[in-house]
Amino acid sequence: MGIVIAILCASMLVYLKSKSEGYLANKQIEYQYSLLKNNSQNNFNNEVKCHDIGEKLFVQDQEKYGIGTVYDPQYHYNKKLDTCLYAVTNNEFGVGLPNAKRMAFTILIKNSLTNETILKFVQNAYEDQEQLTKRQDQFYEKYKELFSN
Repeated sequence: MGIVIAILCASMLVYLKSKSEGYLANKQIEYQYSLLKNNSQNNFNNEVKCHDIGEKLFVQDQEKYGIGTVYDPQYHYNKKLDTCLYAVTNNEFGVGLPNAKRMAFTILIKNSLTNETILKFVQNAYEDQEQLTKRQDQFYEKYKELFSN
């Protein structure tokens, strides 16, 4: 009889221990979820702020360079850098080029908060296609990295 009671007590302790571990695990999951939810809300708020700041910069660039020459604005909050990014493309028809039908364009990625250029790509209308493709690939790798964090 004593052995049966000991086995029942041991079983009950194992059950209670697993029950409490399950409870603690559930509490830990709930806590992690609340952090994630708060973090997601903060990220969303930062994205909205960055979009608003970027829109203002885009309007300024349109006024500076002319509507139609500045396009494709992109806005992003980069968590790793903890800053807002603004990317824009600027076409320059015939600017400084011997043949006005030729075109050069620039893609800029700026820190929206400081207006500092982080990354820049300039396509020269006369550039060798193979060299251009290589530079474009390098640029877009860095671009994706900045806009995915």
